[in-house]
Amino acid sequence: MTLSDKAEKGRKTAIAVSVMCFIVSLFSLISLNILMAAIGFVIAYHIGKGSLTARNCGVILSISQLPVLTVMIIMTAGHIAPAYIIAAAAVMIIDAAVLLMLSFNSNLSTYFREVYDMTEDK
Repeated sequence: MTLSDKAEKGRKTAIAVSVMCFIVSLFSLISLNILMAAIGFVIAYHIGKGSLTARNCGVILSISQLPVLTVMIIMTAGHIAPAYIIAAAAVMIIDAAVLLMLSFNSNLSTYFREVYDMTEDK
């Protein structure tokens, strides 16, 4: 599979995004949100492989997690240990970075498009 230079840069970015999705999924698993963790692990794996569908699911998952994390931080601000709030804020920052990278990175878009075109030709 030969990719253009821009797509090769996108492939490296896709691996970084995949790792960030994996980290967010680990936090979901630690908080016993098994379904979200399972979906996140599958999405993380397939983003690394260049799946356009996984990219779209990753965007939707990130969009859905951000408001929930915001509400969790606000609701637990005075009741739970600061470590919980720091962990939720870290997940929120990672999730926002994943969302921005999946949505606006041109190298990543080129990578997903080229991989999609290669698999469509088979």
